[in-house]
Amino acid sequence: MCVHTRALTPTHAQTLVLVAQVVELDLMTVDEAIDAMEAVGHDFFVYLDAETNAMQILYRRGAGGVGILKPVNRA
Repeated sequence: MCVHTRALTPTHAQTLVLVAQVVELDLMTVDEAIDAMEAVGHDFFVYLDAETNAMQILYRRGAGGVGILKPVNRA
């Protein structure tokens, strides 16, 4: 575990706790990913899309429902 402190303003500081974890991503559909996210009780879930084999991040939206982030490399 790494702990870093950075100054947000001259009078305030925030401690960031960074934890690196290795995770194995499973191939699944969006519906399966939603079920898995609900099963673990998190607000996000990272998985491999069964159709594209690409990593996707499913997240619970503040306004309700879920969203999907589809990372791509910058050109």
